[in-house]
Formats: sequence, structure tokens, C-alpha cells
Amino acid sequence: MSLTTLKSKSLAWATVAAMDLRAALLMSDTTVDTEPAPATVDGYTTLDELDAEGYARKALANVALVEDGGNNKIQIQADDLVWSALATGTRQVVGLLIYAHVTDDTDSVPIAFLDSADMPLDGGAADLTISFPSNVVIEDQAA
Repeated sequence: MSLTTLKSKSLAWATVAAMDLRAALLMSDTTVDTEPAPATVDGYTTLDELDAEGYARKALANVALVEDGGNNKIQIQADDLVWSALATGTRQVVGLLIYAHVTDDTDSVPIAFLDSADMPLDGGAADLTISFPSNVVIEDQAA
């Protein structure tokens, strides 16, 4: 996975481990990858979330904030995500939106859009695993 766009310009890194971080799979008509981040998830012009049978948004598990002071980097780490027996959606999956869930899309904050050299992806009634190398979901320069 690669960080295409860090969506939250005011992310309070110190509070990340306590946030309810979640992931949404997005299809090819999304505008999340190209437009500036709105304040909340519902502010995107076109989310184009996966519409396949067996799909639901996933909470990130074992979220940790790791600071690498020697390299002036900060990481959000979490376990890989797995969707079991995921059917094919209307369009291919082109990326993943990581967001801080509050109540619903009207108050949840977009954090990052991730894509991969393995995308676009189809479900096809197979398990779909999104692997984070060394469990690193997002890496950024420390402020």
C-alpha cells in the first residue's frame, strides 16, 4: 500500500491510537483520490464505496502510533485487513479510505487515501486481503 494523499492536514498524531480508525474500499468513480479533503467523509463529491455482496467497512485492529525520532518519522501501524468471500462490485476497487469514525459519515474525519500497485482489484467471491508492509498503514514526517 502506498499513501496517495494524506487527507487530514490537522491530524493530532498523539491521539491516533485512541481513535476508532476504519477503512472503506473505494471503486473507480471515486473522487477521494483527486479532491482536497473535506472536513468530514460525507463532504466528498463522490465516495463510490464498494457495493459488492459481503462488503462492509472494517475497523483497524491493534492500532499503534510509532515514532522514529532518529529518522524524523511517525507511523500509524495496524493489522492487515481481510474481507472474506467478497463478491465482485459494480466497478473495480482502486483504493482505500482510512478515516477516524465518530458516529457516521457526517462527523467522521478522512485521514488518508491509500492505493497499491496491486490495484485495481476485483472481489470475485474470494478473500480480499489488504496487507500493510510491516503493519505500517501510514508513515509521515514528524512535525
